[in-house]
Amino acid sequence: MATGLKLLAFIALLIVQIVVSVVYKFSQTKGDYAYSPLSAIASA
Repeated sequence: MATGLKLLAFIALLIVQIVVSVVYKFSQTKGDYAYSPLSAIASA
């Protein structure tokens, strides 16, 4: 049971990381950000 929970937690964190990466990539406008990338990373 513990192995299943560890796998579920790993997959959940992986999905969160992928979503954050995709949003970060598509939030660029003309190579610049409309907000501070450092604060976005810190809040994530």
